[in-house]
Amino acid sequence: MKKIILLLIIPFAFNSFVNGQCTEVPVKEAVRNGDFEAGYLQGPAGANHTFSAGGAYDFYSDMDFLGEPNYDPCTACSYAIGDKYAVMRADTFSCGNCSWPTDYEHNTMWGVGYGGDGLNFRDHTFNQEGKGHALIVDLFTKTVSSKTGGKPIAWEQTMDIYPSESYFFSAWIANYANGTAPVMQVTIIPRSGGVDDVVNTVTLPASGTPTGVMNWTQISTTWIPPGIYDEVTIRFEFVNTEGASTGIDVAIDDISFINSCQNISSQNNYVANFNLPDTINLCELGGEQLLDPQVPVSERGNASISWYEGSGNPQTETDNGIWTKNVNTPGTYRVCIDDPDNGCPVSDVVTVVEEYSIEISDIELCDPVSVDLDAGINIPNGAMSSIFWSGPSGDSNSRNYTVNSAGAHSVTIIASSQNPGCAASDNFNVTSNIPTPPSLNYCAGDVTKDLEVGDGKSYIWSTSPTMSPSIGEGVTVVWNIPGGTVGDQTLYIQSAETSPLGSAGPTGAWSGWAGDNESVTITVNSAVKLVSFDVRADSWVNGGCPGSSNPINFNLSGGNSVTESVSCGSVSTVNAGWTLSPGTYTLSASGNWYNKPAGGVSELGSGAVTLTYPSGNSSFINLVFEESQACAPVPVIVEEVSCCTSPTDDPLIDVPTSTLEVCSPNTGEVISVSGLTDGLDFKWQESSDGTTFTDISGETGVVSGGQLTLSNLSTDEQWYRYVLAETGNLDKTCVKTSDSVQMVINPLPVIDSIGKSPFSGIYCKDEVYEVEAHVDETTGYPVTYQWSIDASGTDSVFTGITTPGTHTYKVLVDAQGCLDSMEIQVDVSNLDTVIITNPPSLCSSDNPYQLTLDPNKTTSGVWTDSIGGNTYVTSGGMFDPQYTGLNDGKIKVIFTSDGLCPGADTAYVTITSRIDFDLPDGDQSFCLNNNPDTISITVNTGGGKFWTTSGEGISADSMYVVFSEYSAGQVDSLYYGKAGQCGDTAGIELTLLNVDTAE
Repeated sequence: MKKIILLLIIPFAFNSFVNGQCTEVPVKEAVRNGDFEAGYLQGPAGANHTFSAGGAYDFYSDMDFLGEPNYDPCTACSYAIGDKYAVMRADTFSCGNCSWPTDYEHNTMWGVGYGGDGLNFRDHTFNQEGKGHALIVDLFTKTVSSKTGGKPIAWEQTMDIYPSESYFFSAWIANYANGTAPVMQVTIIPRSGGVDDVVNTVTLPASGTPTGVMNWTQISTTWIPPGIYDEVTIRFEFVNTEGASTGIDVAIDDISFINSCQNISSQNNYVANFNLPDTINLCELGGEQLLDPQVPVSERGNASISWYEGSGNPQTETDNGIWTKNVNTPGTYRVCIDDPDNGCPVSDVVTVVEEYSIEISDIELCDPVSVDLDAGINIPNGAMSSIFWSGPSGDSNSRNYTVNSAGAHSVTIIASSQNPGCAASDNFNVTSNIPTPPSLNYCAGDVTKDLEVGDGKSYIWSTSPTMSPSIGEGVTVVWNIPGGTVGDQTLYIQSAETSPLGSAGPTGAWSGWAGDNESVTITVNSAVKLVSFDVRADSWVNGGCPGSSNPINFNLSGGNSVTESVSCGSVSTVNAGWTLSPGTYTLSASGNWYNKPAGGVSELGSGAVTLTYPSGNSSFINLVFEESQACAPVPVIVEEVSCCTSPTDDPLIDVPTSTLEVCSPNTGEVISVSGLTDGLDFKWQESSDGTTFTDISGETGVVSGGQLTLSNLSTDEQWYRYVLAETGNLDKTCVKTSDSVQMVINPLPVIDSIGKSPFSGIYCKDEVYEVEAHVDETTGYPVTYQWSIDASGTDSVFTGITTPGTHTYKVLVDAQGCLDSMEIQVDVSNLDTVIITNPPSLCSSDNPYQLTLDPNKTTSGVWTDSIGGNTYVTSGGMFDPQYTGLNDGKIKVIFTSDGLCPGADTAYVTITSRIDFDLPDGDQSFCLNNNPDTISITVNTGGGKFWTTSGEGISADSMYVVFSEYSAGQVDSLYYGKAGQCGDTAGIELTLLNVDTAE
């Protein structure tokens, strides 16, 4: 594929002597290839070369052409180029260093051995990173020009110029050896209409002389045209021919003749430089490019800038005052900076094109079997919207395309609407000499297979893409299938068709043997076949040759080898049969051999095969070659097929009878359907993913009893199946495989404990608490909960029962059907019942009074006052009404039991300085069976007693009136009173009525 991109960037400077101004006249370099970056001058040495304008041969010299350098970098540098010239590349290089690549052989003219700084000296051209090219000229014996009879011409060129413009000549030169430093002059012959104006020919001295060795020095001169001319011939000539006998060795680079002083480094502080190629292509740049002449900001204050467009003379000014410009249309653009700090206005120019051509030559597929093509540009990029490849090799929208099939192909680049010139297309045809791989298969278990392509031609077969080792060669080849081969196999074929090419090798007399093998190097430029070669062994080859022959191993680098029986003391032919692709090979063998000196035929087929002899001798003669039709090896897939009989049984898993889900540590079991044919071979297989199965060690055998069982399965989520086959066919393809089932081993949940919160050994009635089941989260988790017996619910927490008694809570946890349970009992006790009886009414002057409790209730505990202390009441219940600080009123007393579930009661003792009793008003008649059986009394304090006139109706403690205590109905007087200083008595008359009796 060839990419055509027209790029031309021409550094320009304005036509001015000193402090000129920018004009519409283009500033253009007149010298072609003045930097010699067109490359090496290739070809044989001669008196001159053929000129080609714009190319590498675009100049004349009185010296003879050195020819293309071709020196051995392992040897010392050669400087014997007297009166010759050449184009060389300067780079880090040292003579006699074999490690330098071949490309550096061109550098052996830089005079490293003459004491110059050869390791740091570089080409002068800007942006070449020191690896550009320069012209070297060695003036040795010439004293006059063979062309003019004047001074010897180092370099001459005829070039176009703009009429009436002053021009500046400059060149950079350096001494590249220790000879005489050159003194140069410039002869300028003006021309008009193709005719030399000899009268106005002028020879100008070139100022500047190089010093030292390999120091670039600019020499220059100025020419003011004496008339109107459109061409000039420039001759760069030696002045000091007298020192030529000792060598005037000069390197010349960056020759310039331009209508501006901008290339004269001594006259300018800076130059305008877009840092772009001469020509840029919008197609490659995405449709636009920013032009920046790189003028330092510090220089812009007193400078003016103008932009021009056009390829002719004059150009058109399009902008000024802007320091960068974005361009997106084809054309020639120039920038000019007029700065009084420079000797003249400085310019740069770039030609912008919008064109793209893609040219792909027709392709022949052979070696390699595919070709990768590259459109050379990323698409889309702004200027190109898409690319499309099509053909038998497939379709693609990428810059890269792989050709691997014969037929007509095409590529089309679609340009964006703004850049129609970027559209391109090409058609190319692909032919193929690659054989079509045949469709082959082999029976599983076969030991041999006949291999053939089927086109009647001979092929080499191999198991390796290197074609070594070889299976065999021929129209039909027998493949001995290695034992244990299973599955599809990849073999490789290569054409074995050949035509005679000839014999090569030394033909002189045998020169005896030297003790070591004399190898031969074979360089192959097109596919050939080394059919055979001859060797001669002495009687002591490989430590002795006691018999008539001895097997010897011969090797060819790259992996080919052959073992042949070699006769002792005579010439033997070794049959190689190696097909060699382009490359370099070494043929060798160990041991002592007769050899012949290099000579005879060393090249066959116009360079198809070349023999070289590293030691100057060779043990190998009469190497017979044939031209090969072999292309790169082609893979052939040989499929494995079943050529045996499968059993008729339908293998299935009996899922209902199999145990496929268990709880750890229990194990599962897989059972086949019943009715399998006894005598069949079987094996069980397992898989972790249900896709890739492997045999289970020890689980194979012969069906017996019509059913198979695989037991003790303990791997969770493992898949199982079995394979059936006729006897001996279990590892072949003629098997039947059952469906597969997955074993599920669920982990058993574990209840660690049932906790109580808050924790207590016993709870009291109405005391709130919770019970919570705790499960080990490392096994059998998550779980569901179910409470039972005295509890219910499905949460891990249950709120306990607060009624007195023993409560049993049981929880059952379930993890995917695997269960665990635990229960706990919780005791809840009643609270102690405490009743304070008959809280008294006491006079503040009374003696301490013993408070009383209901003897039928809890009586063990302590008494406290209203604030929990024992001020006016002791812990035993003795109340002191005389306690300092007590006022009349109700005084609180508390009794608290001291049991596990303590109870408490509160009462109030009345303290007064004056008691006032009042018996109740209202009905004073009561039946003896009245309910209630007692009478109440309204008093402001307690502490009194009841009595009656009759003495009946009073309780034993005189604290109550009990109607049922009367013996018979009557009228009686009831009194309630308390003796003492603050006592009082109250009385009423009671009428007691007998109970009526039914007749």
